[in-house]
Amino acid sequence: MMGRLREFIRRERVYVLLLILIALVSLAQHHAEKGVTEKAGIKADNAESRIKALEEEGSAKKIKEKLASNAPLRVYFSVVVFFITFAFFSGVFLTAIFILRKISGKSVISRRVDSNKAAWRVWDVCKVAVLFILFGYIVSAVEAAVISFIPHERLSGNFITAFNTTLMDLAAVLFILYFVVSVYGQKISSLGITSKEIFRNIVTGVAGYVTLIPSFILVLFITVAVTKLLRYTPPKQPVFDLFLEEKSAAMLIYSTILVAFIGPVLEEVFFRGFFYNALKNRFGILCSALISASLFSVLHANIVAFFSIFLLGMLLAYLYEKTGSLVSSITVHVMHNTAMVSLLFLLKELSA
Repeated sequence: MMGRLREFIRRERVYVLLLILIALVSLAQHHAEKGVTEKAGIKADNAESRIKALEEEGSAKKIKEKLASNAPLRVYFSVVVFFITFAFFSGVFLTAIFILRKISGKSVISRRVDSNKAAWRVWDVCKVAVLFILFGYIVSAVEAAVISFIPHERLSGNFITAFNTTLMDLAAVLFILYFVVSVYGQKISSLGITSKEIFRNIVTGVAGYVTLIPSFILVLFITVAVTKLLRYTPPKQPVFDLFLEEKSAAMLIYSTILVAFIGPVLEEVFFRGFFYNALKNRFGILCSALISASLFSVLHANIVAFFSIFLLGMLLAYLYEKTGSLVSSITVHVMHNTAMVSLLFLLKELSA
């Protein structure tokens, strides 16, 4: 075994050295940031206080007064409530159909293509992760140097966050395409990037997400109730600050496009097209879906939303496996993120 390990280190020495470098930089960064944790949390408290304001006694009366005096907000609120109600009961109906078809032994979604067979392996995913993290450190170092020459008032923290997110997402996709196309000589269609039956796959994605909504809400409600019972306070989410505190219309528009459209597309390329396919070569369909959904949830949520996001990740893997295309999973991801952004904007207006 030691011989195999030595051979592996010799063969992959570049990535092993990069991994060691990343570990050392991360350790140094952790010690450097340890003393400023409280200062960094001051702004996040602003968003949290606005959310808690809606939970205080008498908040329902204040909301009613705000809705009564603000016609556009009242229309927005009514539209959101209508869509949530309609989607919930539609989801209950579709879930019943899903259960009945499974009981009768019928296929809910017929397999439309042969299962994607990826040439890349799990270690290639690790290589992409190493390159991704290293690129992030390089971007941070370059930004620190550039910002030192630019007046701080010209750059907001939200702008830097959005810019970094865009840059990192694009870099991840380029690293993935490098391995898929250049290293293994496969077409991008092996990731599920195809326009074949695109409209049918979009409809499948919409139906899949609506079907998930009742279970998603139920799991989230139970998780929130348990965390309140245990008096657990989840860590703050940076996206709350971005949408609740940002004043620039241009920044809000770009952030919405980034979160609701660009992010879902790029993330599906990684999680379903690249990561899930690599896992499937080694662990099979079910285990790969569980692993990819778990990592998807860990990277997207705190413990309060972990199980509901995990369900979403399982649906995304299921749709990808059945259709062989990223279109259905991207459709679901876009719908979910758009819904979350819409709720954040409503929360912003109600707590203003």
